[in-house]
Amino acid sequence: MKLYIERRQGKTGVTWQGTIYLSKQEGGPRRVPLGTFAKKGDLQPAADVEMDRLRLNLGIAAPDMTVAQLLDRWMKLYAADSVRPKTLHRYRELADLHIVPVLGQMRAAETPSSAVSEWQASMLAGDVGRALRPSTVRQARYVLNGAYKWAIRQDLLATNPVDRVKPPALKTLPMQPPDIAKVWNVVEASRGTWLYRPAMLLAATGTRRGEALALRWQDVDLRKREARIFRTLSSAHPNAVFLRPKTKAGERTIALPRFLVEEMKEWRGDDPADTFICCHEDGSPLDPDAVSHAFYAMLRRKKIEPMRLHDFRHAVATQMLESGIRPDAVAAHLGHAGIVVTISVYGHLLTQAQHEAVSAFDDLMTRSR
Repeated sequence: MKLYIERRQGKTGVTWQGTIYLSKQEGGPRRVPLGTFAKKGDLQPAADVEMDRLRLNLGIAAPDMTVAQLLDRWMKLYAADSVRPKTLHRYRELADLHIVPVLGQMRAAETPSSAVSEWQASMLAGDVGRALRPSTVRQARYVLNGAYKWAIRQDLLATNPVDRVKPPALKTLPMQPPDIAKVWNVVEASRGTWLYRPAMLLAATGTRRGEALALRWQDVDLRKREARIFRTLSSAHPNAVFLRPKTKAGERTIALPRFLVEEMKEWRGDDPADTFICCHEDGSPLDPDAVSHAFYAMLRRKKIEPMRLHDFRHAVATQMLESGIRPDAVAAHLGHAGIVVTISVYGHLLTQAQHEAVSAFDDLMTRSR
């Protein structure tokens, strides 16, 4: 399989044409044109993708393929069409920072399990850069394992060395949400800045960051005190994109507290219905990552204890559960895929509710005896 590049001079300037030629042994079409490109540099990446697709369709193995090339092919030919842009960006980040520097130049077909085991241990110990948390190592391992599994399904490789290596154990600790009073202190600290609206929305509703930033005025009914959540704004470098929620439960209508509705009536003004509630002066939406970075900078500037925007969601959920609201209602408000998710995250906070349930049962049984 070879690539031929031809330079052509036309009336509008220089263009580049590419053609892939296959041998009789490889089978398939003998000649595959790639089309015309304005820049020579754009032709090679397109040729790489097309040659990979041809290899997959024809069942041609790639014995000389390195781990770095395997990861690149997996992301281009599978992950790019299978995961969200932000997830794909994270995959690339994990590969570039943690996998390729150590394993990248090894032949994928010859990489032993011992090399994968040593790679995991080196990340945990900090032999290459700073020591990583077990959760980050598991994420990197997931990416490498996914690439190998895909290559085996496509008959590019025969074995997966990652399968035979045990992932690092996770230390699971009960989630400790911030005190709701601390959350509202942070909201008050943002008053008078452009961060106030997103901070208030998150603290009052418990929605996800992207869900709050995707809200337009037409998604809110201030008279009914309701907001319709049906999309999320995701930071997918280099641009932010709107996506549907990951699960059907993510598409929901939530009730808004009265104090938030009063605030929103003041925010509304003469804004058109299709204007984002949290936006730049020109009406364009706020980038989620930019909001987080500005939020962390504000906390440092005001010498406030570090906190994530997602902690607002945990605080709201905790407050609801501790106030006696049923877990299924909390799950529906938060957009969890099911009550099991809510219990798995916040179940340790329900001790008081369990005591009250047992006391009620005890009273019932005492009266009936």
